[in-house]
Amino acid sequence: MRLMFPLLLLACNDKSTSSPAETTPADSGPTDSGEPIVDFCADEGLTVREFDASGTAGGFDTVVPDFTWNITDSEGLESSWTFSEQWSGCDSYMIINYYGDSNYPVELDNDREITDWLESSPRNVHYFFFSYDQEPEGVLSDLTEQLNSALDDLDDDLAEHWRDRIHYVVDSPWEADWVGGLNSQYYISGKYVQWALSIDRLGVARETGYFCDPSDGWATCPPEFLIYEPQIYNFESDREEELAAQTDVTIVDVWTDEPASDTGWAGVKIYADIELPDAATMATFDTMDFDLTLKCAGYPSGTECPAWDYLVYAYLCEIDDPETEEDESTSCPTEIGRWITTYWRPGRWVHDVSPFLALLQDGGTRRLAFYTTQYYDVSLDVRLSNEGKGYRPVGLEPIFDGGSFNRQYNWGVDHAISETEWTIGSHATDEVTYTISTIEDGWLTAESGGDWQRMDWTVSEEGAWYCHTAQDMASEEEAAAVTFACTEDDPKTKKDDESACVGADPSDLETGCNEGAWTALTGDASAGVLWGAWQEVWHDDKLPINFTPPEGTTQVGLMAIISGHGFGDTNANCAEFCDHQHAFTLNDGASHTKTHPEAGSPMGCAEQVVDGTVPNQSGTWVYGRGGWCPGMEVVPWVVDITDDVVVGEENTVSYFGLMDGEVWQPDSTGANIRMQSYLVYYE
Repeated sequence: MRLMFPLLLLACNDKSTSSPAETTPADSGPTDSGEPIVDFCADEGLTVREFDASGTAGGFDTVVPDFTWNITDSEGLESSWTFSEQWSGCDSYMIINYYGDSNYPVELDNDREITDWLESSPRNVHYFFFSYDQEPEGVLSDLTEQLNSALDDLDDDLAEHWRDRIHYVVDSPWEADWVGGLNSQYYISGKYVQWALSIDRLGVARETGYFCDPSDGWATCPPEFLIYEPQIYNFESDREEELAAQTDVTIVDVWTDEPASDTGWAGVKIYADIELPDAATMATFDTMDFDLTLKCAGYPSGTECPAWDYLVYAYLCEIDDPETEEDESTSCPTEIGRWITTYWRPGRWVHDVSPFLALLQDGGTRRLAFYTTQYYDVSLDVRLSNEGKGYRPVGLEPIFDGGSFNRQYNWGVDHAISETEWTIGSHATDEVTYTISTIEDGWLTAESGGDWQRMDWTVSEEGAWYCHTAQDMASEEEAAAVTFACTEDDPKTKKDDESACVGADPSDLETGCNEGAWTALTGDASAGVLWGAWQEVWHDDKLPINFTPPEGTTQVGLMAIISGHGFGDTNANCAEFCDHQHAFTLNDGASHTKTHPEAGSPMGCAEQVVDGTVPNQSGTWVYGRGGWCPGMEVVPWVVDITDDVVVGEENTVSYFGLMDGEVWQPDSTGANIRMQSYLVYYE
């Protein structure tokens, strides 16, 4: 029987945790194998931090106190292991409370899976195994034998490395120094067991995640899932080092552990008024980062964190006009940050949103809003700095938004109509040409690919309208015979759903095309004929946009925040699990396309733990998505288009959303592209 208690990782430290300076570790002596600890850290290119002796018994997200455990090694030799003496300054430490009867929380009975784990694991981690069993000595002895068997299959150097870093703790997990208190404190009878926990590279106690594989319905718990915890700790360590290196940074606190939730699941916004530096100071910044932490109601995260991955947003509010009675600052229409929450995990994310600096150039008091449905304690800092880029964003011009991702997602289609052909298409791979056979007064028949069509049309000074009256008929005669006719309800059947009209009624452009609306065409209708170039416009807001970079612009960028959502209606599982592409073209020339090749891949988001995705969530976190991952920010996509535009003159930008390089055809009712895109002007 498998014990399936979710155990979730706190994605990062509380942002108030300081980053100790790089220095020599407390103990720089040799490891058991004789390899000097400092040399190992240097060889791996890892930051070294000194041991923090301030830790107390505490709980999670606090500095771990010094402790000593009694351990056995791969040869069964017993010794004591003291944290401060073994501290390398560059390692993390994983503690697994193993239950041998169920081979849980990771399955350690397969040599191939064990070697996969150790071959792919970061090298700067120690693994400790406690036993939750009634007879722990026998379980640990069997586990040692099993892991030794797998170690024999590794390269000699790698095997020796892990023999020094895999430890079997003979102390009780309920009573062992330091960790026994945590295991007991967060044990909830019948509901939750602390199957694992960790110490990160800053010496802070951390919850760890759920090691079973969601891709097979959590039926297996391969040890390879252990590698994601030290991966995220390495990422966080590098992030702390980068943040600490920003010596000249202005931090604006927006919220600190501000509770936010909506029990009605409609979503709620919390608001904060912030005081930015004055305009002169704002002009010195070329970079802006958001530092967001979402904490749960408490520990353990397996019972205290929200269950689902949801979109959360930060918004910039309008500036109140004192001349009006209305408070414009309650309107917050501009999305300036987007994140996807985790399944059952807290998290912290720091990412670059520099283009939005253009909206804050005046400095002073501004209002921000944060939107969520599930409960979180929200902390957000705005980090302003000068990274020496040589340019800064001063203008932001909205261009295109997303929408339902179906056959009518894009702006529309072109119609090129002559007396011999009718070609419909807005993209080279999405054109269809009908060869016209017969033209009568207000209608025609045409053939494409062996199928016959009938089109009816009407032209006036306002434009043109057409009805695709009959589609894909077997013969021209059959297509031509489809004229406007209605049937009435049969009173004998006592039904009211038998009336129907087919064909085209030019006197009713709203419902007179097979009971639907005629399609409007825009173009030059002055000649009063159908022949010519027309546009069938579905969305005015996706038509090509003309723009002129303002005077003083030295560089032009394109920014888009894109994430695809909704799946199940099509085999491609668009738009969450398909590679939707977004092509922006400048002046009918250069095209810049954002793609999502990781979408739909079995481990696409797991592979992004090294980039900050929160690992080992209790949900389908591993699958690659179209522009996002559970437990990660949606990163603004920014490209330099300076060479593609003429500064000071009118330019044109156009946009298409595509799937596999073509206009997406299936009508997927749930697929949606959430996109905000802008032209960014720099000086």
